[in-house]
Amino acid sequence: MSEFSSKPVTIGVLGLGVPIHAYILAKNMRELLGSNYRVGFFHFDKDFHVRIPFKELDVLWNMGLFFNVDCLFDIAKEENPKIKIVNMWVGSDILWAQSFTSGRRKCRDCIVRNIDVHVADDEELGEEVEKLFGVKTYYVPTVPEQPFQPSPLPPEFAVAVYMHPSRKEFCNYDAIVEVAKENPDVPFYFFALCRPEDWGEPPLPNIHFIGWVSGETKEYWWRKCSALIYTPKHSGGSVTAIEFMQMGRYALITKNMPYAFHIKTREDLSNAIKHLKDKRELNLEASRYYLERYNAKVQVEHVLKILEKIGC
Repeated sequence: MSEFSSKPVTIGVLGLGVPIHAYILAKNMRELLGSNYRVGFFHFDKDFHVRIPFKELDVLWNMGLFFNVDCLFDIAKEENPKIKIVNMWVGSDILWAQSFTSGRRKCRDCIVRNIDVHVADDEELGEEVEKLFGVKTYYVPTVPEQPFQPSPLPPEFAVAVYMHPSRKEFCNYDAIVEVAKENPDVPFYFFALCRPEDWGEPPLPNIHFIGWVSGETKEYWWRKCSALIYTPKHSGGSVTAIEFMQMGRYALITKNMPYAFHIKTREDLSNAIKHLKDKRELNLEASRYYLERYNAKVQVEHVLKILEKIGC
C-alpha cells in the first residue's frame, strides 16, 4: 500500500471447493495485516452461487480452481478493470488445469490473461504451475487454524487416514485396506469432509469411518492417533499432515515433506506401520520445524510480500 494513500486496501478472499483454508487465510489477514487493509471472505453456497462486489475490491485473492472460475475472472476484470487478481494454487488444482483440451484452450488463456500473481502453497506445486502456464509463482503456505502443540502419544497405537470416499482410487484406498488387514491389532480411523455413512460398511473390524471433525473434536482424534496416512496420487501442501507433525506425530504421505515418511508403494506403507508400532517417541524435530514455519504470522508475512508486488 502506498504511504500516500489514506484509503484502506480492500481484499476479497474467495474460497472454492472446501473453503476452510481460505477462511483461515482471510481470518489471519484480518487479524495481522493492520488497519490499512479490509478483508472479506466469500464462498459458494450449496447451489454453487456466490455474489462478489468486484467494484468494491482492490484485490481478489482466489484459493482453489475449478468450475468456470475463468469466467469469474473475466467478470471481475470487466466490472473493475483496476482489480488485481491473485490465484493461490492448492492441492490437486493443477490436475484440473492439466485436463484442458484444445476445446478448453480459452480457459487457459483466460487464466493467464487475468491473473496478476500466481501463488502456490507448495514449492513443487509452484514449479508445476510455472511449467504448465509459463508464469512466475510465489510461495504462501496454508496453515492450521490454530497451532497444534506436542502431545504425548496414546497408549494404543492407532492411525488416522485422510481420504474422501469419492476419491478411493485417487488416494490408494485398496492398498491401505491391505495394510490394515496385515495389522488387525491397529485401529484405522478414516476422516474426510463427509458423513460416516457415506463410506458404507467397513471392510474390516479394525477400520472405522468417522467423517468430518473440527475444533476440539479434531484435537481429540488427533491425540488418539500416533500417525496419519495421506496417500493421494497428487497433492500440494497438506495441512492435516502439518497438524499431525506439529503435535509430534508421524505422517505417512506420498508428498515428500521434511520429517515425514515418503510413501511411494504399498510396501513403503506396510514397512512404515511396522516400524512405528514399536516406536514410542514423539516426533519432536518435526514439531519444532512445522510450528516455526506454518503459523498465521509466517503466512501473513508471505501475503504482505505478494501485496507489495502488486502495489497494494
